[in-house]
Amino acid sequence: MTARPQSPVAPVLLALFLTAGAFKSLGPLGALPVDVTLLLALLVATATAHRVLADRFVVPSPAAGLLLLVAWVPPLLWSSLSGYSSAKVGALFTLTALAILATPILLRSAADVRSFFHALAAVGVVTAVAALTSSGDHPELYGRLATAGGNTITLGRTTAVALLWMLLLLFRRGCRAPTAVVLLVGVALTAAALVGSGSRGPALGLLVAMTATIVITDRFNAPRSLRLLVSLVGATAFAWLALAAAPESVVNRFENFTTGTGRPALLADALALVPANPLGVGWGDFGLEAGLASAEERVYPHNFVVESAVEAGLVGVIAIIVCTGLALHRARARMRLGPEYEALFALLCFTTLNALVSGDLNDNRLWLALVALAIAAPRAQAVVAQRRVASGAGAQLSRRMS
Repeated sequence: MTARPQSPVAPVLLALFLTAGAFKSLGPLGALPVDVTLLLALLVATATAHRVLADRFVVPSPAAGLLLLVAWVPPLLWSSLSGYSSAKVGALFTLTALAILATPILLRSAADVRSFFHALAAVGVVTAVAALTSSGDHPELYGRLATAGGNTITLGRTTAVALLWMLLLLFRRGCRAPTAVVLLVGVALTAAALVGSGSRGPALGLLVAMTATIVITDRFNAPRSLRLLVSLVGATAFAWLALAAAPESVVNRFENFTTGTGRPALLADALALVPANPLGVGWGDFGLEAGLASAEERVYPHNFVVESAVEAGLVGVIAIIVCTGLALHRARARMRLGPEYEALFALLCFTTLNALVSGDLNDNRLWLALVALAIAAPRAQAVVAQRRVASGAGAQLSRRMS
C-alpha cells in the first residue's frame, strides 16, 4: 500500500461512476449524446491505468476480483446471449468488472476512502434535493419520490448510503458545530427522500447496518447491550416520525412490508432449477429457462446468492459467498482504524443486505466494489503509516506557508 498522498479526483470519479444511475437523467445530463455511465467508466479506467503505471505496477492483490471473474467465465459457454442475457454479460464483464478491479487500486489510503465516501454523500444529497423538489414528476408512482429517471429503489439506496456516512461523521468525537450543522441538514434531506421513496429494502438495510456498526464498534464506552437498546429506540422513533409525515402510498408499502408474492415466487422458481443445473443455466437465462419471460425481458431472483447459483452454478455461488464472507470479516477487523473503515463495514453490511433482496449483480455494482475494497483494505500498520505521512505533509505545508 502506497503512503504517498493522492489527489481526490480519482476517488470522486469512482463514486460518480458507481452511482451514475441516480443522476444521469437529471437536467442537462439526460440530454447528452453519450451515456453518462459509459463516460465515467472511461474516466475511471483511465485513472486506474494512470495509477498502475505511476506506481510501477505495485498494486493491491486482485485475487478477490479475479476469483469472481474467473468463476463467472464458464457460464458464458452455455448462455443464450440474446436479449437480457447479452446485455447482462456485456455489463458484467465491462462495467461491473471495472468496478471490482479498479476500486482497490484507486482507494489505497484512508484519505482516498474518505474522499470516496464524501462523493457518495454528495451524490445522495443532490439526488435527494432533486427528488424532493420534483415530487410531482412521476404521477404513476402515487406520491412516492424517485430519481429523475423514475427509479424509487435507486433513490432509496443512494440516499441511504449518504445517510450512513453522514451519521457516522456526526457520531465522531470532535465533530465541530459548523460541520455538525451541515451534516444535520444533509441527514434531514436524505432521510426525507429515503422515506418518501417508499423503498423498504434500503430503509431496513440502513437500520440494520447502523445498529450493527454502533453495537460492534469499540469507539463507545457504553455496554453493547445499552448501545443496541438506544439504537433500536432511536430507529423506531425515527421511523414513526417519518411515516407520520409520509404520503399514504408510502405508509401502505411499509405496512405491507412482508406481503406480496412476486419476489418469493421468483426465488422459488430459481431454486427449483438449481438441482438440475449444477453448472448454471447461463447468464441472464433464468427467466427463459423457468418459462417466466421471453429472452428480451429482465427477470432475475432479486438475491445475489440464488442468482449466482441458478445462472453461474455451484462454482459461481461458492466464489461469491466466500468473497462476501471474507470481505465482511476483514471490514469488521479494521473498524477501529478510523471512521473511514467503520463506514466501510457499515456500507458493506447495507449493500450486502440490499443485494439479498433487490436487483441483479449489475444493479449491485457498488456492493461488489465494496467487497473488493474490504478484502484489499490495508492492515493496521499500513493505515498508521499512511496517516503519519499525511500529517507530516500537512505540517510541512503549514511551515512553508508561515
